[in-house]
Amino acid sequence: MRALRASEFSVALETIEASVDDQLVIFDPREPYPGLDEATQLQLDLTIEAAYRYRQDFPRQSDRAHVDAMVKALFQFMGSVSIENHP
Repeated sequence: MRALRASEFSVALETIEASVDDQLVIFDPREPYPGLDEATQLQLDLTIEAAYRYRQDFPRQSDRAHVDAMVKALFQFMGSVSIENHP
């Protein structure tokens, strides 16, 4: 927020995108959180799909290669699973 208020848009954008990556890597669609109902799980999948579409339009490589690799693996896995066939 400070970066935005200071008109440091590149810094703010990098911070937001890094935060999105940090949230994405905690999801493992092969082992969904126990107790989630179908609607919540579908919303998680749709959110990951939206992040994937955003990253297609705005690719980035961070200075955290291990996080980049984890996000890439998540997107590849999600690409192999059709949301239309979601349980």
